[in-house]
Amino acid sequence: MKAIKVSVIVQATHEKEIRAALENAGAGKIGSYRNCQFIVKGEAQFEPDETADPAIGEKMKLDVVPAVQIQTWCFEDQVENIVKMVKEAHPNEEPAIELMPFDMR
Repeated sequence: MKAIKVSVIVQATHEKEIRAALENAGAGKIGSYRNCQFIVKGEAQFEPDETADPAIGEKMKLDVVPAVQIQTWCFEDQVENIVKMVKEAHPNEEPAIELMPFDMR
């Protein structure tokens, strides 16, 4: 089965919710280990246009907030459920979720 790298960017205030959603969806399991994740702390920049409904910030105004990128992995048959659970837990209208196939060895 093909392995998929899952990467989610979220404002730091919601890190725990996204990490829990990934774990509850079964991401990050390798052998006898579960809930394996790699976290990168940084900043997220965004500017909602006039049609957006931003969770934070204001329309037509550039904003920069503390954020984290949470990286983990899953198998192809888990992707749809993982994306669904992350979207339910994510505060943003348009969550940044990256999915990339890779060789796990």
